[in-house]
Amino acid sequence: MQDFLNAPYEGSSAQADKTEITARLQGWCADLQTRLPGLVEVALLRLAPEGSALITAVPEDAVMGRIGYREAVARMCAAQAAVLLPLDRTEDGIAEVIAMPVKSAQAASGAPAEMAVLVGVAEMPASRVQLIMAQLEVSLGWLMFHLGCQAMAETRQLAQIHEQAFLICAEMLDTEKPTEARQILASLLAKYLNADRVVLVRRGLFGLRIQSISGESKFDRKSQLNDLTRQVAHEAQLRRAPIRWRRSALEKAFLMGRLGAMHGDAAIDAVPLTDALGNITEVVVLHWSDEAHLPDIDAWSVVWTLARPILAEKDRAARGFVIRNLLALKNALKRLFGPRAFKLKLITAALVATVIVMAFVQVDNTLRADVVIDD
Repeated sequence: MQDFLNAPYEGSSAQADKTEITARLQGWCADLQTRLPGLVEVALLRLAPEGSALITAVPEDAVMGRIGYREAVARMCAAQAAVLLPLDRTEDGIAEVIAMPVKSAQAASGAPAEMAVLVGVAEMPASRVQLIMAQLEVSLGWLMFHLGCQAMAETRQLAQIHEQAFLICAEMLDTEKPTEARQILASLLAKYLNADRVVLVRRGLFGLRIQSISGESKFDRKSQLNDLTRQVAHEAQLRRAPIRWRRSALEKAFLMGRLGAMHGDAAIDAVPLTDALGNITEVVVLHWSDEAHLPDIDAWSVVWTLARPILAEKDRAARGFVIRNLLALKNALKRLFGPRAFKLKLITAALVATVIVMAFVQVDNTLRADVVIDD
């Protein structure tokens, strides 16, 4: 298990598995078209509440925008059962459409199907169409098997990512100083995500500054690289969301493009770290020199969620008496003059008003009398 955790997550393996399963699905569609005469077009669709998306089709230039196809998929989703829909007129040799849902064995009863098989059938007798539908239902067993294998592989990879993410958090918790925790975060992220450089940028009293770096940079470009890194972190902090740059992408981000060109990167990701109150004071900037080893950043959400609270606890534990009280005063003033804490504002206003009245308001119409005190 320890060797499994220490092994870096290979982001390219997931992409390779997806490419392989897509090729297998396309081969299944082609084999289905060959074995069953009369099938003009065979397609696999991924179903979602916002609409269906094409996974693969045979032939590759199949027209998926037919009105009959959309109507058949809509009826199938409504009935959650196979649908046979005759077309009003023959289009490209297609007289009828078969839409059949694909449900995995793990799906709950009554749950909507996530995939569908869409088949365009040529004109043929009704008995032969029924036979084709029966053969399609039998062939779906092979399809469900490979989809189950794909889901198992994705689950295994996600479990590996979560194990490594919790290992990073555990290593951060074992440190005594906040600087060590931030350096461990940068170093382990570079190790597990196959990144060439990981930089942790933190907002201090005098603006953003680089707190920890996983690797070394060239001395003659160190100042320029750090300036661009801080600017990229500031942009991610303002957007309050991860930002990405790829050298092969058509859209070009100006700051991240300059940083990537200067450092020789193929991809850059900037991920802000948010605390429980939604404040963003730290940003992680990751660099890769090869796009083939890019991981799924969203799958590492455990690290992005837990890293900032862990670092905040380390910072609080390392504060001295003066800093601790100054920050407590700062938080109290922030609550007092902020948009919330109405009761605190009301009590403070009442106390201030009472002090002002007692100090500056003189009450007239007072009675004065001489008093003699006898022993």
